[in-house]
Amino acid sequence: MIGLLACIRGQPTCKGNALLLFFLQGGALGLQLADKLEISSLLLSSTVRTLEEMERTQIFKTLSEIRWRIDGKDGAAAILGLHASTLRARMHKLGIVRPETREPD
Repeated sequence: MIGLLACIRGQPTCKGNALLLFFLQGGALGLQLADKLEISSLLLSSTVRTLEEMERTQIFKTLSEIRWRIDGKDGAAAILGLHASTLRARMHKLGIVRPETREPD
C-alpha cells in the first residue's frame, strides 16, 4: 500500500508491482488520498477487461503493426519478449488468426 502511495505522489521510491498496479488501473479507479487509501469503483464495471482480453489485444495490435511477422529480430515475438513458438501457442489459445488479405484488383 505504501508503494502505491509513493507512485501516486510521484516519489522515486515507487517500485515494481505498485507501479504496474498504478498504471494498469489508471483512469478506471477513483483514488482518494487521506490517512489511508480508499479506492472507489467509478467506471470499474464498464472498463474492466480480463488479462486474456488485454493479452489478445496487445498481440493482435503488435502483429497488425508489423504486418504479421512473427519470427526474426523485428518480429512480433521479439517485440513482445517471447519465443516465436510461445507466441504461436498463445495466438492459438486466444483464437488469433491473420485476417484474409485481398489482392489488389
